[in-house]
Amino acid sequence: MKALLALLLLLPPAGTASAWWVDADHTFGDGGLRRTSASFFFKPSARWVTGLNAGYYNDDGAYAEKIWALRMPAMLNLKAGLVTLKPFFYPERGDRDSSAWGGKAGFMLPVTDEGPDGYTHLTFSAAAARQRTLSASGAGADLAAYALEAQIEKNYFDQFFFLAHASGFLADGPSATGLPAPALDHSDLAYLGAFAPVTAEPQWSAGMQFARNMAPDYDSHVYAGFSRISFKSAAQASSAVFGMRLKLWETSSIDLGYNLYKPDGSGSRNRYKILYQVFFQ
Repeated sequence: MKALLALLLLLPPAGTASAWWVDADHTFGDGGLRRTSASFFFKPSARWVTGLNAGYYNDDGAYAEKIWALRMPAMLNLKAGLVTLKPFFYPERGDRDSSAWGGKAGFMLPVTDEGPDGYTHLTFSAAAARQRTLSASGAGADLAAYALEAQIEKNYFDQFFFLAHASGFLADGPSATGLPAPALDHSDLAYLGAFAPVTAEPQWSAGMQFARNMAPDYDSHVYAGFSRISFKSAAQASSAVFGMRLKLWETSSIDLGYNLYKPDGSGSRNRYKILYQVFFQ
């Protein structure tokens, strides 16, 4: 649900006086999946938010050794819209010496603003990445990946949120799907609606999301989403997400989510997420 709620997550419930905040995110599930990260955000000015995210993922299969990643997200609120930037880096790790680096840039354009009745937003983004790893024979493999993404979000009365998203991918080099353990999570290039890292090479992804704020203070909400992902050299997959974000106190909240991921022709996989945020003055 990250695409739909990105702005809500970056706006602290304590209001504009909150100068910085942190979050801890842990995902686990079938196959021994473990994905953990920590983020630090601060506001150098009223219009600018930047931060640092560091984390890793591993499992009981091809990624028994932790694959680390470093991300530096930033958001700039302009009169014409919202600019987002996210450079990322995967240092060389694992038996396959996998590494990756790249970045994503986006622009959110307000289409309509009906005041208390809601709004309509369009978001366009582009991303590029390069990664290096070893093939099954031990030879070096260099890959390049590119993505274009579009989203349209509709808000009704600041209580109901609907979002549709679609993305397309291009690649240069050998297929990531055919390599033993490429590091890059393609969710860094475009929203895929899956809690686990997607290291296989997508061709396109599309889906819809919904969120509903909850009374009495509307600082908590429930959400749901569905995505369909097509891969270059693997079976297509469906991904459904359900969860809720709960305000615990004036300066903290917790996000509890569940992801059902099912590749065509194989069994489903269950993933669970816990994200805890704390805001400071």
